[in-house]
Amino acid sequence: MTTEKSKTRSKNFTQEEIMSLVDLIHDQKSKLFGALTSTLTFDDKNKIWEEISGRLSELNGNVRTRDDVMKKWYNILTKHKPRIADKLASARKTGGGPADADLDEIEAKISSIKGKEAFEGIESGIDLSLESQCANDETERMLISPVPSEDIEEIKFFQQAPRKRHRLENDELESTKRAILEKEDKNWRF
Repeated sequence: MTTEKSKTRSKNFTQEEIMSLVDLIHDQKSKLFGALTSTLTFDDKNKIWEEISGRLSELNGNVRTRDDVMKKWYNILTKHKPRIADKLASARKTGGGPADADLDEIEAKISSIKGKEAFEGIESGIDLSLESQCANDETERMLISPVPSEDIEEIKFFQQAPRKRHRLENDELESTKRAILEKEDKNWRF
């Protein structure tokens, strides 16, 4: 008979632990969510997560691993992101009525950690999702202009390796040109 350790479920995060976690992450947000550089590596970020889990364990008495803390942070984001986005969108509305309730303390900190763009999107950006592209055919035609077939042939010709470019025969060039034109014709037929 073998003795196996059964993995026990850790305690749920308390509201105080969640608030402490958000505060600790807020203090390190530039390092945790900043770009990787020669001075800030992936290992450095892992060490910061380790420090946060250690400090959270010290503050609240429950042992939390780096993975537990990271998972809880992403669960918090998943839970609060729709609420934050709705409240920020409501604050931008016009119409004279009162705005919805403000963000609570946790939501305000999450918003400051991730930045409003994470919840609102980029103000002057273009939505390139399939739905927005296909919603208006005229807009699609304006945004995506076809490349003339002469340019396609020239691009294809110069993309080939220099050795092959010199070996191409005139009939090979003509067949390539015909294939490109046929492909372009098929793409523009609805």
